[in-house]
Amino acid sequence: MGGEPLVELAVVRRVADYLASRAPMGIVTRLALTTNGTLVDHEALQFLAGRRVRTGLSFDGVEAAQELRAPGAFGCLDELIQRLRIDYPGYLADRVTVAITLSAANLPYLASSVAYFLARGVPSFTVTPLLTHDPAWTEGCATELDRQLGEVASLCRDHRRRTATMPFLPFRRTTGRRPRRRRDIPMCRIGAGHALFVDVDGTVMACGLFARSTARLDTKLARRAAEAVTVGHVTDPDLHSRLAGCGDALRAAGLFHGKERKRSGDQACGTCPQLGECRVCPMAIAAQPGNDDPDLVPPLPCAFTRLAAKHRRLVQPPVLRRY
Repeated sequence: MGGEPLVELAVVRRVADYLASRAPMGIVTRLALTTNGTLVDHEALQFLAGRRVRTGLSFDGVEAAQELRAPGAFGCLDELIQRLRIDYPGYLADRVTVAITLSAANLPYLASSVAYFLARGVPSFTVTPLLTHDPAWTEGCATELDRQLGEVASLCRDHRRRTATMPFLPFRRTTGRRPRRRRDIPMCRIGAGHALFVDVDGTVMACGLFARSTARLDTKLARRAAEAVTVGHVTDPDLHSRLAGCGDALRAAGLFHGKERKRSGDQACGTCPQLGECRVCPMAIAAQPGNDDPDLVPPLPCAFTRLAAKHRRLVQPPVLRRY
């Protein structure tokens, strides 16, 4: 992840070979890669499909939306989707997820982009709210998002009737019951201490989104968070002991725990019915200009979580299980 990994396909191959050769007995390494798709040629596709690399393809949809992200890239990505369908259908179905990054700028094209992916037969695509600050997002954008998701819901209902599938991940049916209220809920796997990231210079961190090689740490909150997630260097002799103390540093930062304490505007997250499924990234909180409050959630990811849940229930009501 970070930048465009396929600029260095040879290095990615070396990483894959190294992991395969060094993995302990009984351990299966799983490879994942995020790409903008513009460098996915025949050689890259053979490698990705052959190694069963789980691939996230950043693609915002119809040409007008994609032009906002990367001018001139739509034709290349449209051709890639068709090549995947024809030459690598199993890989596309099992290992590729197309991701729209939602912002105020491309919001007017959300429904038409979903229609485009459905027409192209993309088996798995999702929407991720912009992680960094979006100064153009207003209360009116939430109203437009509600309208756009209403159109998306109609498209998805028709598609499900015809195919019995739901490619749009935010509308896939959820199961289970609302979790019991807990305290100090981690915001993500990082807060739970289940992940580590190694930056290109060997710096070991709990979260790659705060890596100095790729992140713009423009706020004090982001810089403090970067210090909290930094464990050390891969060559440090005491790295294991530092890893043991990483959880305490993350908890002390305040940003990565206490989901139930967070709030968006005047709404307390602890009272929100979507608390259990909310996936607001701590970077989205830290990237807000002038914000020094680790509990203040920006409006865009909050609006998307709430409204996606609303329309998902209309498309596919949740299945409740007895315990």
